[in-house]
Amino acid sequence: MADLGLGLARLRSPRAVIELGKRRIVKGDFAGAARAFEKTAASGPGRHYNVRGALHLWIMHAGLGDMPAAKAAYRKAMRLWAPHDQTDLGDLSLGLGTGIVSTLREFIRPARSAFERAATSGDPEYVSLAAMGLAGLLLQEPEVTHERTDTDAIVAALRRAIDAGHPEFVPAAANWLAHTSSQTGDVAAARIALRAAIASGETDQGTHTALDVGMLFEREGLRTEAIAAMRFAFDNSRDGRAMIAARHLGSLLAEQGDTEGARAALQYALDHSESPRAIAEIEAAMRRL
Repeated sequence: MADLGLGLARLRSPRAVIELGKRRIVKGDFAGAARAFEKTAASGPGRHYNVRGALHLWIMHAGLGDMPAAKAAYRKAMRLWAPHDQTDLGDLSLGLGTGIVSTLREFIRPARSAFERAATSGDPEYVSLAAMGLAGLLLQEPEVTHERTDTDAIVAALRRAIDAGHPEFVPAAANWLAHTSSQTGDVAAARIALRAAIASGETDQGTHTALDVGMLFEREGLRTEAIAAMRFAFDNSRDGRAMIAARHLGSLLAEQGDTEGARAALQYALDHSESPRAIAEIEAAMRRL
């Protein structure tokens, strides 16, 4: 039999369909609610109602303990929210987490609960998706609440994604953990991020991770560790990141008394720098050698 209530709601607006789904949840008609939310998720992108439909579907399934259905709904919401040119699953999920806070604020509290439920699912992909989404929500939340960033909770979420060990998420989680630790001075977390990035074998985000971590180590006076991080960044990139790594590597090696290594690194930086100021600084550093 045709779902007449759903048909009438669709004639009015996507919002009417979502409200119908919410009423059906209250009545215990979860199958009917799912049909309403699925219809909205499949609708046009007007005012992000398709994303809202997918998020309602995710939160409903998460509350019912149906983790496979919850994961599928969350993945749909993530894809609907994301820019078409973005493909990294970790960054996609983190982006949806920030989007919930910035634009879809009615989902902040239920999303937190759904993210935490996912942590017990035993599915490495879903654990990682939820951990990255929660990290994004926590990173963005101070923009709304004006409270201090809960860096401990962010680090815990990112470490959860790393510990889950899913290869599609570890590089992004390590990269964001490196970024967070570089802001807070958390050397222990930075070491975890660097180890995870290197072990993942993914060098694009890995070089970003190594640069952030290396600069933190350098600021903290951990020269040996800073040199190792900068070497990794230099060895695995041949763009602007390699030039940045070479400049830092040259300074660090000079402090260690490795004049030949410092000169080679600074020469690479000089050959690949376009900024007159940077060139002047590198040339001055080379003269000091």
